[in-house]
Amino acid sequence: MGLFDDFDIDMDEVKAAGGFDFEDGNYDFEISEALIQNGTKNDPDDTKFIIKYDMDEAGTYWEWFTIAVDGDPTAKKAEQSLGFLKSRLVDLGFSPSALNDLDPEDLEGIVGSLQLLTTSGKGKNAANKYQNVRNVKVAVEEEEPEPEPAPKRTRAAKPKAVEVEEEVDEEVEDDEPEETDAEIKQRVAAKQAARTAPAKTATVKKAPVKRAAKPAEEEPEDEENPFA
Repeated sequence: MGLFDDFDIDMDEVKAAGGFDFEDGNYDFEISEALIQNGTKNDPDDTKFIIKYDMDEAGTYWEWFTIAVDGDPTAKKAEQSLGFLKSRLVDLGFSPSALNDLDPEDLEGIVGSLQLLTTSGKGKNAANKYQNVRNVKVAVEEEEPEPEPAPKRTRAAKPKAVEVEEEVDEEVEDDEPEETDAEIKQRVAAKQAARTAPAKTATVKKAPVKRAAKPAEEEPEDEENPFA
């Protein structure tokens, strides 16, 4: 059972991206699929990693990366292509530390923009033209601002009941200095002495009683003194 049987894909009928079907320029895209293909018509011994870009009315663009040659990922062709694949995955927003755990399905749904640019080959391929994907930028979803809360209705404040404070009799501290032990003993002794002392009788002066005047005695009439 082949990798693409579930998708009814015949990779021999799929054209590799060569720059012949798309004009150079900038395009918006959405990745609809990413998959691995073992062998193609032109490269039967290569294992390819394919990214499928849907670019609206322009059509669908396929980007190919060789990840192994005859099952060997250390082959020169595979190593060079894996370097391009790593850069592309980072361009698509994946952290380098997360690439080992990446699944092809993780690429589906990514949206952004890219540039298609055709350049000439080098060395023995100088006569060939190659169209490559450049300047991949992933769209950043803007967070919708949270709706502002409706203003709260303010109710008129109810008059507060006047609290009547209870009068509390506070103890007034005596500012007089505290008595020393000697003063206390002296005061107690004075009280005891006052209790044992004999009570003095108060002398009440009586007002002089006025006696009634005696009637004057009548002088006796002089009797004839025979001796006068």
